Amino acid sequence: MWPDYYPPECPPPDARRDTIDVYRLVSADPPVPSDFVPVVLEMPHRTFAPEKFCIACGLSVFQSLEGALRVRARYKPLRNKRLARGTIQPQDGLVLETGESSHTTWWCQSKAPHANFTKVLNDDWA
Repeated sequence: MWPDYYPPECPPPDARRDTIDVYRLVSADPPVPSDFVPVVLEMPHRTFAPEKFCIACGLSVFQSLEGALRVRARYKPLRNKRLARGTIQPQDGLVLETGESSHTTWWCQSKAPHANFTKVLNDDWA
């Protein structure tokens, strides 16, 4: 059901199957599968604190546009990313609020998560 690299108890027991509209920082327009790779796979040599490893196995999304913009502005490597808007459905996996700025972790079970994100927003809407 979950990838082999997930630690035990991941996703956490309080994660939910929800329908939520979210934003994701992406590079491509339209979004492509490589825009939906968990940081634990994207940066395999990075060391994560044990309590953060499960979050690193999921995908970062934001429930508010303002939260996504705040995080993009705060971290230099993210400043050139675009914002894609999409909807996560219950069959797409589990979600849990895991940080500031409306940050939510999505433990994805969709084989094509990029398909949920069809609109890339330009900076003229901010």
